[in-house]
Amino acid sequence: MDKLYISSYTKHESLAHIPKGKCAKSPLLFLGKSIDSCMIYNPAFMIKHPKTNSMYDTFYICLESIQTGDIAVVSNNKLKQIVTSGGKSSCFLAFDPTLKYMININYWDSSISIHNINTENYLLSEPIYIFKHNERIQPVGLESHIKNRQSESHYHSALFVEIRNNTYLLVPDLGLDKIHIFNFIYNESGIPELSLESSIPLPPGSGPRYMVRKHGFIYVVNELNSTISIFEIFGPPPAISNNSYLCKTTLSLPNSSNINSEFICGPSGNESNIQKTRPFLINRNTISTLPPSVSNENNKCGGIAIHKKLPYLLVSNRGHDSISVFKFENSDIQIINVFSTLGITPRHFTFDDNCSNIYVANQDSDNVNRFSFKNGMVKLVESIHVDSPNFILT
Repeated sequence: MDKLYISSYTKHESLAHIPKGKCAKSPLLFLGKSIDSCMIYNPAFMIKHPKTNSMYDTFYICLESIQTGDIAVVSNNKLKQIVTSGGKSSCFLAFDPTLKYMININYWDSSISIHNINTENYLLSEPIYIFKHNERIQPVGLESHIKNRQSESHYHSALFVEIRNNTYLLVPDLGLDKIHIFNFIYNESGIPELSLESSIPLPPGSGPRYMVRKHGFIYVVNELNSTISIFEIFGPPPAISNNSYLCKTTLSLPNSSNINSEFICGPSGNESNIQKTRPFLINRNTISTLPPSVSNENNKCGGIAIHKKLPYLLVSNRGHDSISVFKFENSDIQIINVFSTLGITPRHFTFDDNCSNIYVANQDSDNVNRFSFKNGMVKLVESIHVDSPNFILT
């Protein structure tokens, strides 16, 4: 039986959106049993520590509220700790490549906090560093935000990328239609910090939400215009001699002729054309998540996931209430199936460990559905009643 964790909204009035399902009495379920704690409210995102593999795992939970921001740590099905997220409406967590630090994304005020992870008990420190968007204005009210989610910056998730011994953090900004590229560096005291290197624009109205990576490509699901943007990653060129770098490449840009580039970047302070440590992204394609006959006017994309074993990528559609199945053809993707989630507002979905089943959290119809998955096709296996489900972890 899958180790199935399900989180649910418990305080709708504290959210930056308005769920239509029933407020849950139990914020967390494990194998159908409640993990009760009066201190856990609106759990909205969960991540499991990869080094805990016992029956009961250690996992970290974003507690979502536009008034506060907190991260909960649960182990052995018991609440162990709550620390501040350093901002409001915590919505995403990620481990750095060393597993020494946790990155937290705050949606409401576009801030990023970094926390130490205790290597023995896996508990978190309070924030050791906080980055705040320098273009951030005073947050608008809830009513104004619901009407126009792009009136200001809203970070939504993050993805670590390692290129030639450099670590970068890619952060989609739903409010500004940008992907921010941060350099993950250490100060003189050995504390990690973020340096904003560049921002990659997307078409107006895109609303980038989540990202996944496959080889040298990033797949960004755009919530507001129901598309997937495919970016190729180009990193700093390899060293050739005396701290100099040679880059020779041909870039095939959409709707443009090829660009042939060859240049040498010298040591810091004597660089030409590009900086030797700065990556950049090239948008190779943008694909709709909906069938051609369906308008995206009343749809908002939710989750995105890549099959671990087979060449499939899936995206959930909230409004159309479906999941679109894409098949990889080299770096490109082609839609091969769109199936109903048999519920309303599929906020999140996940594969089981064997990638043979898909669990879907239908937020506004109070149910979690399990579908078998084979060759891109699905079949309903079971439906579980859960109030306001928003995230599933296996």
